[in-house]
Amino acid sequence: MKQILIIMGIVLGLASCVSTNTISYEQHGTSIPEYAFTGYAESTTTIPDSVTTIGKAAYSGCRYLSSITIPVSVTRIDQWAFYGCQALAIIYYEGSMQQWKRIQKGEDWSKGVKHCVIECNDGDIVLNWKIGL
Repeated sequence: MKQILIIMGIVLGLASCVSTNTISYEQHGTSIPEYAFTGYAESTTTIPDSVTTIGKAAYSGCRYLSSITIPVSVTRIDQWAFYGCQALAIIYYEGSMQQWKRIQKGEDWSKGVKHCVIECNDGDIVLNWKIGL
């Protein structure tokens, strides 16, 4: 099992490159750890197919994150995973709407996301949160 070391929010061994526009990942690990990218300034990211779990508050406070691609391998999105991602407008989900609905989602996983479309391969789902609710 690969050991993951977290230093000041940077996940060594999972994240291979962090820049101002994207987060890139190595193909290691099956989960994105809790608070892994909290507050980063990336605008887009694609989660690798090896990931099954997006950890608690993994992307919380990423104010500039506007789109993310989530593979069909993801079966759980933990509490506050995208909390406060106000710019998040599109989640590209590589599975169907039924598969999206079967993903375990923690409480307030998307709270603070103003308006977001989840684009599945067979249709769209609209999230519509009001800030502060």
